[in-house]
Amino acid sequence: MIILRYISGWKVSFRRIEMKKHNSNMGLLLAIIYFAFISLGLPDGILGTAWPSIRSDLSLPLELMGILTTLLFACSFISSVVSGHILNKFGTAKVTFISCLMTGIALLGYAVSPNFIWLALFTFPLGLGQGAVDSGLNSFVAENYSSRHMNWVHCFWGFGASIGPLIMTYALTGFGSWRKGYGSISIIQLFLAVLLCISLIKGIWYVKHNTSQNMNQSTNINKLGLSSKTTQFMAITQFFLYTGIEFSMSAWISSVLIESRGVPMKLAGYVVTIYYFSIMIGRIFSGIIVNKLGNMNMIRGGLILAIFGGAIINFSDNIIIMFLGITIFGIGLAPLYPCLMHETPNRFLKEVSRKLIGYQVGAACVGGSIISAGIGVILSNFSLELIFEIIILLLCIYFVINEILNMKFLHMKTKD
Repeated sequence: MIILRYISGWKVSFRRIEMKKHNSNMGLLLAIIYFAFISLGLPDGILGTAWPSIRSDLSLPLELMGILTTLLFACSFISSVVSGHILNKFGTAKVTFISCLMTGIALLGYAVSPNFIWLALFTFPLGLGQGAVDSGLNSFVAENYSSRHMNWVHCFWGFGASIGPLIMTYALTGFGSWRKGYGSISIIQLFLAVLLCISLIKGIWYVKHNTSQNMNQSTNINKLGLSSKTTQFMAITQFFLYTGIEFSMSAWISSVLIESRGVPMKLAGYVVTIYYFSIMIGRIFSGIIVNKLGNMNMIRGGLILAIFGGAIINFSDNIIIMFLGITIFGIGLAPLYPCLMHETPNRFLKEVSRKLIGYQVGAACVGGSIISAGIGVILSNFSLELIFEIIILLLCIYFVINEILNMKFLHMKTKD
């Protein structure tokens, strides 16, 4: 009996050591993922900041930036769409490491490019790497961490996207060189690649994560429903709509305020800053409360807030009230993307969700450009003021699709 007690005590101690090691690795890995999302956001927007200097330095026409952005968008889209198949074959750790290495080398290539041809060539690995990292990390966080962290990592992406142009601006004003800006950001990306390589060697990514909740939810749902093409298409469409709504508001709000409502240009310029700042702050608060309220309640509440904020801007000409409306609108949008992304593994089997998240990220890339361009055509032919009615309509469509999907999956759980 004494021997059995010692053996039992030894087993308990061993389990505690393993649990501490597991928690330590999960925390370390989460810190790396947060840093990865910051670095993922860094290159976004720096081309626009650097382009006047690049154009002057390399004697390029203005319109060539459009070719680079189109190439970047196309490569990111392709990489996102195929990422699910690649992730299932090679795993998130290897794909993320190779992708970060690609983006770091591509940004370094930008820094030393002697002409436009080299810029275009380095755009291919930059776009492919960004698309794969985005899809891979979103999938990994959705499968292995709570919705709180999904909201916060997207907040960190916003932080990276905000400081990227600041780094480039400092390089331009402090050193007079866009090359130093790209070089600095490439060093950050390559440092991340080194961290990922070390984590890969140490086996941190291979720790058995606590995904029982997600797996149990997935396995309890009828598999035929999970593989329905219609259901998957609706889940993809939500991301297409979301980025279209988010980008369209940022793209057209200043024009509406200046040209249609007579708001001074300086004040109108603050609106977009307030808009994205409210999304970032909204994701911080969403992360605090989402584990208590749940993804679906956060999405519903966010949609209601966004519609309310859009209505405030639509019906008021007072600048203070319009600023309040755009703030409410941004806070409302904040939880939609991360909460819906986190819900994908809960609704679909793991093999399906990884591929689906890649399609969702790809649809998000497409939605921002197609919807905003389509809205631009409507506004130019009718009235700038229609922007708010169109966005509210798109939010209502999003709401209907979300409720249809929610009822469908609730029905499957009950049936199962």
